[in-house]
Amino acid sequence: MPRCRPRRVLLLLFTAVCGSLWTSAQAGGGQACLQAYADANGNQQRDTGEAPISHSVAASLHDARGLTIQAALLESSPYAVEGLLCFQALEAGQYELRVSSAAYEISGSSALRVSVQPGQPPPRVDVSLQPLQPPVPAAQSELPLAALRRAAIAAGTVVALLLALGMALLLAWLRRGSPAAFAESSP
Repeated sequence: MPRCRPRRVLLLLFTAVCGSLWTSAQAGGGQACLQAYADANGNQQRDTGEAPISHSVAASLHDARGLTIQAALLESSPYAVEGLLCFQALEAGQYELRVSSAAYEISGSSALRVSVQPGQPPPRVDVSLQPLQPPVPAAQSELPLAALRRAAIAAGTVVALLLALGMALLLAWLRRGSPAAFAESSP
């Protein structure tokens, strides 16, 4: 019966594990980044003085079939101060980067194509954003007047209903007779 040497088995096992880790690192070692910035003039190009945006932006990365591969918030990125959000451990191929924000309007398309190639620097997609404008309220003088008008109509309706109810009760009481007649008819 052949004897198994533990050192050789361990060495063989160690080599197999390291080889598979190295192969998987080579297969999924790419990355793609987005750079979010405040597009002050809305021209969808980063001009001098347009600051990076570091919060309130979400992004998801989708493969060619449309499946979500990764998703992240800009503020959770270690490079958020620079407006940079990177997706790592990507295999070579075509991806779609989808960007959304509740605080900013995306100046261009919210779905951007990105290509990860082996041996190439990671692609960086610029995302131009503009702050959403708060809704403009109606003229301040109209708001109290409209509210007073609605309150007066509601109060008038309640008074009319109570008056009608009181009249109905009075008529019902008068039809039954006077209180003295009611007292005489009771046993």
